[in-house]
Amino acid sequence: MSNSNTRNRLSAGICDAHTSSNKYLNNEQELVSLLTNSFLCRLEMRAAESTYRSYKSTLTKFYQFYSRHKFNTLTLHHAGLFLYMQSQQGMTDKTLFGQRATLSNFLAFVWKTDPKILMTHISKFVWRVKCFSERTITSPTGWTFRFVDHDSQHLINDVRSYLGQHRYGSRLHAFIETMIAARSCATTIRNINFKDFDYDKKELSINLPRNSLVSKCNIVDHRTVSIQSSVADIIQTYIDTHDVRVPLFVTRNGRVSPETMRRSVRDCVDHVSNTPILLSNNLRSKAQLPEIGLSDIHSYALSDI
Repeated sequence: MSNSNTRNRLSAGICDAHTSSNKYLNNEQELVSLLTNSFLCRLEMRAAESTYRSYKSTLTKFYQFYSRHKFNTLTLHHAGLFLYMQSQQGMTDKTLFGQRATLSNFLAFVWKTDPKILMTHISKFVWRVKCFSERTITSPTGWTFRFVDHDSQHLINDVRSYLGQHRYGSRLHAFIETMIAARSCATTIRNINFKDFDYDKKELSINLPRNSLVSKCNIVDHRTVSIQSSVADIIQTYIDTHDVRVPLFVTRNGRVSPETMRRSVRDCVDHVSNTPILLSNNLRSKAQLPEIGLSDIHSYALSDI
């Protein structure tokens, strides 16, 4: 057997070790160490050497920070605290962005979820700690998230209320509620297939964006999202009234196009904005209402993080 084959088999064994050995670990530090090594060995086999070295450097520093403070459970707050402390040591914005990406992809491997959502969690936590420590509110520019202003939030709520009362179970209603429940962008939701929805379990299986490292390297390719019964009922009503076969969101020509969804949102927002009775009290007196698109709904979905 060649040395390379031996190395690959040993690496694969190490990578899968944590699935059967967790019950023998003495503490959380050992578990985090095992998960870190498991993630890095997968990365070494599947990513560019420069990427592997960069990730190894950041994760080594993070593990040292984690074990030194003897945390009981690995959480997003620990990643946020680590990055905030890094920022206080004069790290450049580019370096800090890379470290946020590293920790987001590592935790996506640990929890089998979308690193982009974790990046938003971590970025907001670091930003809040920074604002608190400096006793000032700074702009979140450069923190990979953006706030949705109050008027936009109110208008999106009014659109959701209108769809729930007057267009229940329509394609647009199901699409928007799925976006919000999954906290995913429109492109990701468009790519959901009928088989990915389980009404009985109230779950959606969602493929990760191919531009995320864990997906490109085939480390994590999908996540399972638990949804509320009310959202599952909306999706099922939509399925029962449309010719859904392979793609979940369809037109007569197949999978719904980005332009079709943009136009549907624009038309619905225009209708609600121009019908005072459909607007909440917060918006009826406004001279000009905000323009809402799919990206705003995605930001709205992430706003409670």
